[in-house]
Amino acid sequence: MMLVLIAALGATAGLFAFYRTDTVSAENERNTSEALTGAKAALIGYALARGGTTGVARPGELPCPDTDAPGTAGYGLENAPCNTNASLLGRIPWKTLGIPEPKDSAGETLWYALSGTFRDAVSNPATHASGVPAPTERINSDTQGTITVRAADGSTVLTSVAVAVVFSPGAPHGSQIRAAASSGTASNYLDSTAGTNNAASATGPFIAGTPTATFNDRLVYVDTNEFIPAVEMRVANELKSLLLAYRVKSNCQCYPWADNWPYSGGIADISQNRGRIPTEAYPENWGQGNIPRLPQWVGANNWHNLFWYSVSRTASADPVNCRTCSASQTLSVGSTKVAALFFAPGSPLDGQARVPPLQFGASLSSAQRARADNLSLYLQDAQNNDGANSSCPDTGEIGGSPGSGAINGAASCDQYAEPSSTARNRDRLYMLGAATAATCTSNAQALTAAAPCGDGWRVTNPACQVAIPNLDACSCAAAARVMSIPPCSNEKVSTQCQAAIALLQTCTP
Repeated sequence: MMLVLIAALGATAGLFAFYRTDTVSAENERNTSEALTGAKAALIGYALARGGTTGVARPGELPCPDTDAPGTAGYGLENAPCNTNASLLGRIPWKTLGIPEPKDSAGETLWYALSGTFRDAVSNPATHASGVPAPTERINSDTQGTITVRAADGSTVLTSVAVAVVFSPGAPHGSQIRAAASSGTASNYLDSTAGTNNAASATGPFIAGTPTATFNDRLVYVDTNEFIPAVEMRVANELKSLLLAYRVKSNCQCYPWADNWPYSGGIADISQNRGRIPTEAYPENWGQGNIPRLPQWVGANNWHNLFWYSVSRTASADPVNCRTCSASQTLSVGSTKVAALFFAPGSPLDGQARVPPLQFGASLSSAQRARADNLSLYLQDAQNNDGANSSCPDTGEIGGSPGSGAINGAASCDQYAEPSSTARNRDRLYMLGAATAATCTSNAQALTAAAPCGDGWRVTNPACQVAIPNLDACSCAAAARVMSIPPCSNEKVSTQCQAAIALLQTCTP
């Protein structure tokens, strides 16, 4: 019995040891995975926060790696400029990212490789002295990562357009030395397997290998097809806010005319209601009066030439004489009436730039122009990409004179559909002043309660500034405009103001 008891205890101890080892291994794996995914999220968050009203920072740019040794003054901060290939690999700059030092289960700080196409403007060798990126160094929807990441077999390509790669180096093995003097040597941290060496080149290729006695790297990567849509959404939301501010703070209380679709310099064209977003707006320019300035990074990185934009007849500067408008007073998205809209195109599905990286004003070849103006490369649904066909008129560059009130555009030119794709990398629609029953009712009530809205010809009441553009496609759009100009912007007791308020109280889509 004693022998049986000893044997049973031995078996139990063996099972407990196996369970303990397995549990520790799983916990180490989890800790490393959390460190990698957290660092990836921090990089994306950093890129989305870049780009202010002034300065050369732009959405989508990532920090340089940290190439300083632990314990030194600059440790944890990016080493900028990273204007050589060798400077594109190092530790992750956790202080620059504003996160705790990310370490794997072996206690090693994570490493980081950056595609040169997404470094900050001043790190690019060809960047102008002003800090404006050279054409080949812009960051926009067309920009692609340049790093290749291979699967464990060493030949299957997981991605060839990675924006960044984050590594867990794991514990040292073999001849790897991690003393302070060797702390910046990649081969002391990153490993080789299946013919690919993660330490061989700062620009890759890299491998997500199977763990062995001589390979314990783990990695995650940021792919262009997940990164660009996130950057686009950040850019689109800022452009939406700017267009809404233009609508409320311009003297015309309108949205700006579009720049015609054939690739050009960003100048709005008179009476053109569809095309590209203008960097030089009309009838009033960005920064004029109370209209906000357009951030420098928009034009400098050519974002405006990649977004399809349209304003409705009723929300334009001249509803009577819009030369390219259809008969409809509003745009429509399915059954929803809309005052204005724009599309962000997503990363190009064929991986090729839609707009060539040329200096503004440079001549395009016929092939380059055909691609730059091919709307189907920007918008994936047929109903959306018909806006540049022969039935949808174009005013020509710099627009010419206003129209004569004639209806020139076919009805389909101002009709759109919600994008049908649900893929992460797709075109996305942003609507301004979409008329739904709830929107029309709630904003009409808010405007009535907030009136009078301004001071002379200016709408200064914040509640009115929000409500008025949201009513542009509703039945009470004209009444909302009455409340935004004298005398009703200053008082609401006169007969015409009371009439407008009565219309607001029955507002519908």
